[in-house]
Amino acid sequence: MQRTDQNTGPPERNRVRQQIAAAEFVADAVRGADLPRAAEIAVVKRRDDRVAADFVVTPVDFPIAFFLEPSQEASGDNLFFRSMQSATKSSRLRGLRRYEWLKGITNYLSEFVVLPHVQFPGWDMPNRVEELEPNFIEKLASRVRAYWSLGDGPISDVTLLAENKGIVVSRISLGSTALDAYSGWCKAAERPYLILSSDKDSSLRSRYDVAHELGHLILHREIGAVSINNRATHRLVEAQAHRFASAFLVPAQPFADDLYVPTLDALRVLQNKWRVSVAMLVYRVQELDLVSEEQGKRLWINCTRRGWRTNDPLDSKLHPEEPRVLRRAFQLLVEKRIQSRDQIKSSIPLNVSDIEELANLPFGYLDEDSPYIWAPDPRPSLN
Repeated sequence: MQRTDQNTGPPERNRVRQQIAAAEFVADAVRGADLPRAAEIAVVKRRDDRVAADFVVTPVDFPIAFFLEPSQEASGDNLFFRSMQSATKSSRLRGLRRYEWLKGITNYLSEFVVLPHVQFPGWDMPNRVEELEPNFIEKLASRVRAYWSLGDGPISDVTLLAENKGIVVSRISLGSTALDAYSGWCKAAERPYLILSSDKDSSLRSRYDVAHELGHLILHREIGAVSINNRATHRLVEAQAHRFASAFLVPAQPFADDLYVPTLDALRVLQNKWRVSVAMLVYRVQELDLVSEEQGKRLWINCTRRGWRTNDPLDSKLHPEEPRVLRRAFQLLVEKRIQSRDQIKSSIPLNVSDIEELANLPFGYLDEDSPYIWAPDPRPSLN
């Protein structure tokens, strides 16, 4: 849908345009409220401002300000979706909206709280994605580890690392198993954003997704959207981000030194150290040429036979890493009485449950009679 000029024309006409745009935002929720199809169409086409706004607010609990707020677009931002082919257009559009909502929440919090500074290397990347070869990516992952003083060992909390380096991270339900994660670099604020899916509830997958999106943010930040949307180019940039994630989470030489015998049981032991899936380690031994082609096939057959490609044995023992920064920022505002819960809700024109989910707040935290009060807790060490 083409962007319209939000700041010209009579105010009532602008409000109608906003309501029509907002109706697209809440279409899924309207269907979830089991309203008739005719009512859904009326939300989109109604020209009476007051009635249309009231109509939508009642079933989906959006504040009136949501429908009068100037629409936002990821203008100039490159967004990286993991599955351009399998994810439907509607699910990607839904993801884009939540990306914009997350930016709005971050902008609001930045008025009161100093968020972690962005600490990304400013190295020049090759001009063409075709020049990002596997050996280059392996070396780059090692350079990033050195730049962030991570050493060669396992990373205890990849999500915390990302937040410490200035990425705004959110973990939400995306309502689609085809979307694992996506990220974008906001050029206006010079800040990266990363949204993880909570739908699969897999700790190991989530850790890998963070590393994968880090790869995009480091390798592909300057690639134009036209190139990314090209199917062949998208497959290539996805393969490059996969290679970066593997090299970043499991550095080549330390891993090779650990691998005393290339069997599935040996990889099962090593996954406890590196905190990645067995399947990822099978990929890793193959891409590092630590096994022959025949050995690689046997590893995959054995992995499939044990059911570890879909249900990793370590996953049930770990809880998914949780984003902390936005939650603690809201906690600071409320508990230091910098902003009341009502002030927060009136300043952020979103459904309260969406604010709580995007910021990883407990459900009901923004209610005025909320029982949630947290004591300050020290930030865990990355060592």
